[in-house]
Amino acid sequence: MTDISVIMPAYDAQAYVEQAIESVLAQTHSGFELIIVNDGSRDKTKEIIEHCALRDKRIILIDSEKNRGVAASLNAGIRVARGKYIARMDADDMILPGRFAVQYRFLEAREEIDVCGTAMRIILPDGRTIESFYPEHDAEIKAGVLFKWPFSKTFAHATIFFRRALFQQFGYDERKRYSEDAHLYLQMAMKGGVGFANLPMPLYRCRRHGASVCARWTREQAEEHIAFLVRTLKDARVLTSEELMLYRKMMAVERISYNRENQEKVAAIFARIEKFCCRHLAPGADDLVKRQIQKIHGNFWSHTEATVIAKG
Repeated sequence: MTDISVIMPAYDAQAYVEQAIESVLAQTHSGFELIIVNDGSRDKTKEIIEHCALRDKRIILIDSEKNRGVAASLNAGIRVARGKYIARMDADDMILPGRFAVQYRFLEAREEIDVCGTAMRIILPDGRTIESFYPEHDAEIKAGVLFKWPFSKTFAHATIFFRRALFQQFGYDERKRYSEDAHLYLQMAMKGGVGFANLPMPLYRCRRHGASVCARWTREQAEEHIAFLVRTLKDARVLTSEELMLYRKMMAVERISYNRENQEKVAAIFARIEKFCCRHLAPGADDLVKRQIQKIHGNFWSHTEATVIAKG
């Protein structure tokens, strides 16, 4: 029985894709199919996947001659998926053997939750590891969708496990070359009726190297994400035109003079977004929202210290 459809986009991943596949095949929950979308790879990624598929019939290869991007690859995989749940996985990472079992049991027991992520352990180029944790509760996660990493963390995209039925309402926007995950979470939060959660267990191993999905965050990616956030806040009439201009600078980590006037303006922006989240994204969970917004507010100034011009 296929309970879980694992979707793994792969592009020029010959160095790591076999290890990624082996970590999926080693799962203690065996009722899954592994759908790998070869996204126009120029190396031997396709051949490695085909070799692995000969050994395990649960592996399904979708081959694209043209590189179409992560969003298109994910949509292609989800369209042929048969599982009740969709699990994300990147082709250069690894997962612990119990990952699927833990997330499957959690969503089976919690009908109000639709998207479940986990913490992750990041493997640095020198072999050292660091653990990254994410907000656990629905309201905390939704409080963060109107801000950008690194001030706000919502999900580690490759760790998410969600109900396939959601795809009837939501899909990855293929017009977005980058940040397809953040766009999807914001779309879900704005529409409502979708429950979020993160488990505080680092069940995912993310490799950080020059070409890894985990490491890529270019200026172009950031600008696409910021433009989407600004448009969302504008359409929802959360911020004034003047506030939107400052918000854009904040998310782009541009220089902002650290004086009383700007501190008050930044605080007003956080207050407006907090009010919107309490009313529309997570009604009835004001305390969790306020606590998370305060944390993001603090993260903003802490992260921008090095680029702030101090004035008396």
